[in-house]
Amino acid sequence: MRRTTGGLALVGGIAAAVAVLVTIYANALAIGPTSIALTAAGALASGLVATVAAGLSAFAVAQTVRRTRGVSSDRPPSIEDRLEQAANAMQDAAEVVSEVERELRERHVRLEALALAHKEAQALARVDQETAAAIRTELASVVRREGRRSFWSNIATSALIGFVVGVAAGVVSILIAHQWFS
Repeated sequence: MRRTTGGLALVGGIAAAVAVLVTIYANALAIGPTSIALTAAGALASGLVATVAAGLSAFAVAQTVRRTRGVSSDRPPSIEDRLEQAANAMQDAAEVVSEVERELRERHVRLEALALAHKEAQALARVDQETAAAIRTELASVVRREGRRSFWSNIATSALIGFVVGVAAGVVSILIAHQWFS
């Protein structure tokens, strides 16, 4: 049982080392305002990978223990049996490590896609801000132009109305004066 615990500890240590490497890699890729989210995602991914690796290694150890219990207890296991058990345990551990590596590659691809999407979103946000600034500038220009136009239009309208009222007042005063003095 001591060897089984040692094998489990070895595989768990490998899984923990892989989890730490994934977290470090996620931190290295995490640039910008989403660094906390990417770090949390990396830590979550590494925790999941470590848990899966520990579970798989425990399963492999349990299988090895079941195989060794099949050997008769009246004779101690031979060196060949122990070497075969060690080879099986190493093969199981290698399979777990290869599965972890495959999972890490998949998560690396997803992380790169997420980083690319983040860069595209930042670029789109800059473009949207630039577009909004251009629209504000154009709108202010149009409002200024229309403001000047309406100013002169109001002056012209006021002058015309004043002229018409003045002419009408003049005609009315002439008519009144003509009636009064005639």
